[in-house]
Amino acid sequence: MGLNRQLVDKYLEDGYLVVRDLLTAEESGALKTDSEGLALGRFPVTNANSPSLGGGRVDDADTVLERMTEEQRLQAMILVHFPQWASPAFDHIVQHQGLRAILDSLVVARLDRSEGEAKCLQDYIFCKPAGEAGKAWHQDATYIETDARSLTGVWIPIDDASIDNGCLWFIPGSHQSGELFRMERHGRDDYDNAPVSIGFDDHSELPVEVKAGDVVFFDGHLLHRSGPNTTERPRHALVMHWLETETPYTWKFPGDPVWPPASASITWRFPNPEGSELVERPLTELEDQGRPPAGSAVSVQEV
Repeated sequence: MGLNRQLVDKYLEDGYLVVRDLLTAEESGALKTDSEGLALGRFPVTNANSPSLGGGRVDDADTVLERMTEEQRLQAMILVHFPQWASPAFDHIVQHQGLRAILDSLVVARLDRSEGEAKCLQDYIFCKPAGEAGKAWHQDATYIETDARSLTGVWIPIDDASIDNGCLWFIPGSHQSGELFRMERHGRDDYDNAPVSIGFDDHSELPVEVKAGDVVFFDGHLLHRSGPNTTERPRHALVMHWLETETPYTWKFPGDPVWPPASASITWRFPNPEGSELVERPLTELEDQGRPPAGSAVSVQEV
């Protein structure tokens, strides 16, 4: 199933598109089951602690996990890289013909070509435990650098996503210029410690509340954020990034010098009796300086 021209044009204008009920109830249920199964140790993965995401360094993660209850493990899992390598349910989604057909339509239109295909660069489960902070305004193209404009994010709710549990917010049309806005520290309690993009008007922001089975597609330059999870249950989402098959790219995410990793991995935030640990990291060049719109004569410093 591809997209008709009207929907493609809407995506090009707004920078995002929500396709309702693209996945069946069975497919969505399998993602939920396997997401919880990953947290509970039912699939072969490595353990990765990430201080930059608020997790402490633990010498023996397996020992810590053995002492935790199932509920504690579900709350402690904050990120799973490449779940498709461990779980048949997630691999099925990466191979999903309906999803791939839509992505092919979007990347071809974004590059103004008559034909082409999309490839999956990465997939991960983004977990937002109860009480977890949101993520500040940012653009995914800051972390996956490419000369082309076909970078496309895919956001699939494993749990229904609402304003209360931290759904996505978009600024429609903020992708059109191709500008990468510079970033800075924010010091806010309602966001995690990742930097925030600055230098734009966010008055047109819109929440994107979606149900399990819906799929959100968005341009890699689109400004987006998420709010905190103020509910008592975790909210999980499968996130993927796709690019036109022949387009070269450079992975720029801080703290991941080798990409892709050797295996599927889980990042945990283990209980810390001394309180939450948030470790600052230096801003990358693109975060610190941004990039002006294509063809602009304005220097980065003046943006």
